Amino acid sequence: MHTVYTQMTVFNFSLEENDGVHFKKTFSAAIHDLRESGQTEGIDTELFYNRSEETNDTIKRYPLIQFKPVKGKAALLAINEGINAVNEILALLNKEENKHIKNKFLRTKQNYVDLSEYKSFPLEKHTIKLLTIKQQYRVINWLPLDSHRYKVFLASGELKVLAELLDECLSRQINTMIAGTGFRYNFPFITYVSSILATKKLIQVYKEKKLPFDCTFFCNLHIPDGIGIGQVPGIGFGTVYRT
Repeated sequence: MHTVYTQMTVFNFSLEENDGVHFKKTFSAAIHDLRESGQTEGIDTELFYNRSEETNDTIKRYPLIQFKPVKGKAALLAINEGINAVNEILALLNKEENKHIKNKFLRTKQNYVDLSEYKSFPLEKHTIKLLTIKQQYRVINWLPLDSHRYKVFLASGELKVLAELLDECLSRQINTMIAGTGFRYNFPFITYVSSILATKKLIQVYKEKKLPFDCTFFCNLHIPDGIGIGQVPGIGFGTVYRT
């Protein structure tokens, strides 16, 4: 068994389905201003963007702070050590002397948001363990296919090939999430996609076009509600919910 802690913070402004990357940029701008004013010493701010502040190199690890829409609102899901980092930054943004930092624009300079207006939900404790029966989950805006697998799917055009690719990706990406939360043992779990609810339009994610899916799947493993799997879960893709 493996214990994972999560905490959700929901902000008082709207966020569209694919706009997690813009929310991340907005929040990162506030962190930059706090750092420039010497207020972030002792806070692991690299957890917010998985990038070295010294070299600007990407840190290849599972994101423990995830920027995503929740019921149409901007939200942060903090995991394990990401929880302290989020709470410490939010405490700084609530200080009177930082009122000039908490107001940032989202996407356009006409759309200002207040990062000090939010609701933090109670800490949740999750035990990652094998279940006696398979649980059904739903994964939203999931990006399972890398460039190679997407080309394999396009070349075949067959639903059977897509189903095999999704099952392969699902198992591997759940393992990545488990390892990313600090557990180094491979659970002998069973998982498979049970239905493809929606295939969405290709979207631009950083420098590549990606194909998002909404799916249901079964797994005999407890997975924390609201956590992300797949490609770029740090900006809101691949959020998992129990059904």
